[in-house]
Amino acid sequence: MCSMASTDLSVDIKIFDDAGKEVAQGRVGEIVCRGWVVTDGYFKDPETTKEAIRNGWFHTGDLGRMDADGYIFLTGRKKRMVITSGFNVYPREVEIVLEMHPAVAAARVESKEDMMRGEIVKALIVRKPGVEADEKEILRHCRAYLSSYKLPREVEFISNF
Repeated sequence: MCSMASTDLSVDIKIFDDAGKEVAQGRVGEIVCRGWVVTDGYFKDPETTKEAIRNGWFHTGDLGRMDADGYIFLTGRKKRMVITSGFNVYPREVEIVLEMHPAVAAARVESKEDMMRGEIVKALIVRKPGVEADEKEILRHCRAYLSSYKLPREVEFISNF
């Protein structure tokens, strides 16, 4: 339990998995909270409220982990997650790897519908001026840092975002 300075304003914060169960310390999951100062819901939007508040816990949509001292480390956003062949892929993790490549100025990862996998990882890449790289080179770079299910299945080079 993480508490604010005043006991009147205490807030419980936990990390839950997709099934709504608390995860082990250090594991990544969705940050949830409850308490007197946490919202009752969204103004005139009962459907969004029902989706966000379940069993008294407000589901923030933020992903993170909690250490042994109760510190929370944000790792990404749940809503941007790509689910491919049943595996969760956090786009920011793939974007960081892509942006490590010397030819990549910026990268954005998104999901694309796929008949076999449900979704696939698609990379949009802005090249650095004067530096060349093709899809094969980008994928070879990604294989050095990412599990196979996290690899982009499609790469598109664009001029800007």
